[in-house]
Amino acid sequence: NGSVKSLSRSIKVPAGEYGNCVETVEIAQTPAYTKTATSVFCPGIGMVYYLLEGVQDGEVLSQKLELKSFGPRFVSGL
Repeated sequence: NGSVKSLSRSIKVPAGEYGNCVETVEIAQTPAYTKTATSVFCPGIGMVYYLLEGVQDGEVLSQKLELKSFGPRFVSGL
């Protein structure tokens, strides 16, 4: 089950501060596990933040990814 939580999210990550971002939340539940994944996508950049939280076999799991840097695309061989 996924949904858009915000169309105007502002966020600060190590790569900088961004606005007018889209925040999505996905929730999955089965007898074996539950998980919630939150993603933030910013215009002209893409995904800048991802948080996965859940419980599997009684163990609490959490993983966070944040954009560390952003700049011009590097193309090898030019």
